Formats: sequence, structure tokens, C-alpha cells
Amino acid sequence: MQSPYRIEDLAHHSGATVRTIRAYQDRGLLPRPERRGRANLYSDAHLARLRQIADLLDRGYTLASIKELLEAWDAGRGLGGVLGLVAEVEGPWTDEEAVRISRAELDEHFGGDPDDAAVADAVELGVLEPVPGDEDS
Repeated sequence: MQSPYRIEDLAHHSGATVRTIRAYQDRGLLPRPERRGRANLYSDAHLARLRQIADLLDRGYTLASIKELLEAWDAGRGLGGVLGLVAEVEGPWTDEEAVRISRAELDEHFGGDPDDAAVADAVELGVLEPVPGDEDS
């Protein structure tokens, strides 16, 4: 690559039009160029960003979504943060509230026959939680 670029050169190398490049700057998708005297100069980072935007558009992302992704990435958030996965993984997996039932009620919910192995498996998986000191729960 041959950084720095004038806007026409950047358009040629990226496949975007000059008008598109300016629109991306106005929308905050592309950083402003460096100003040297009367010339605006773009870097290889600008070219790489234009290629990222084009790739994401080809994959079906909207400009608003692309802006959100790029802002998150530029802010140093990891991939999970960029994709919004961190809150999903760290947050509660359900909005259900825990219910306290006796062992007899549990057995009744599952056919009436006690199944200690199934209960032990459910405790190990975190589906059931025994109450300490209460042998019947």
C-alpha cells in the first residue's frame, strides 16, 4: 500500500466513491483525514476501515450496526463486548424465580418414584440446590 492517499486515490484503491467516503466520515464510520497544509491525507488505516465496512455491508449489516460494531471495537472491547455477548453470558439465564419444595413434592412432580441418582445429577448440574440442614428438601 502507498499511504498517504488523497481522497481520489483512497476511492480508487477501496472501490468506494469519493461521495461515499465523505458520507462515511459524516456518519462517524470513518475517521477524518490528516490535514497537511491544504491537503487532506488518508492512511492505510482508512483504507482498511473502508474494506471492513464494505465486507460488513456485503454480509448484510446495516450502516448503523456497522457503526456500533466499529465504535465498540475502537473502544477496546473484546469480541464478546463488540457482539454484546458479555452481558448475556454474565447475566441471569432465566427470569424464573427459585421455588423451595420438599423431596416428596419433587418425587411427585416426576412420577412419584424416588430417584436418588437423577436428583444427584440435577444437583451436580445446578438445576436443583439442596437446602443445608434440611434433609427433606
